[in-house]
Amino acid sequence: MIKKSVPLLFLLIFAFAGCVRKNAPLELEPLALEDLDPRTKWAVISDPYVASRKEPSYESDVTKSLRKGELYKISGFCTVKTGEKKEERTEKWYLLDGGWVPDYAIKIFSNRLKAEQSLKSAK
Repeated sequence: MIKKSVPLLFLLIFAFAGCVRKNAPLELEPLALEDLDPRTKWAVISDPYVASRKEPSYESDVTKSLRKGELYKISGFCTVKTGEKKEERTEKWYLLDGGWVPDYAIKIFSNRLKAEQSLKSAK
């Protein structure tokens, strides 16, 4: 009798083992509308240290130091001509919360979720 009940016991254990919740419930973070707004761009600082400036110029006063991996909302941008006439070139500058930053120092994303995902994958 005991030999016949052992396989039956294992069968019952395995049958009900699938009924136990193994994964934690999925938790979703609330989203602000601007997180997905296609008109709002987001920037992740890509250089180790970047000086944000009061105006879009290297001669302008530094307002804040930004570090690699920080996330900022882009408030505006402008194109600035620099150099003499023969060596004239254009640079794009972006206005972040801390001030103006040149384009080479940031990575631009179309929404906040993509920017955050890039930060997670970089770690």
